[in-house]
Amino acid sequence: MTVSVAQKLFEMSWGVGQGTALAQTIDPGITPKTDAPWITFLQDIGGWLQTTAIVIGGIVAIILMIQMMFAKLNKRSMDDETVSKFMWVLVACAIITAVSSVIRWASGLSVLFVFN
Repeated sequence: MTVSVAQKLFEMSWGVGQGTALAQTIDPGITPKTDAPWITFLQDIGGWLQTTAIVIGGIVAIILMIQMMFAKLNKRSMDDETVSKFMWVLVACAIITAVSSVIRWASGLSVLFVFN
């Protein structure tokens, strides 16, 4: 494999060679400010929505578990649709909880805030 002079000059000027690149940091000089007057309000609304979604998900999961329990007690086969709905509720609650934790982690807050 031959390397042209132009390619060699490019590699030398940018500090790359043989398929490796050196990472350069770029500081745009912008620092995010979180002191806007509406930020606290939006954080409160986000927390309310997440908490409401988890509570509703818990209530729906309990209702579906009771429905599955009565189907089992009446010796009927559990409806596959009920089991599927139950699993989807659990997955949705897990995703909402994970998103909340990722937001806290990315904000620099403690993820295990309950234990601190």
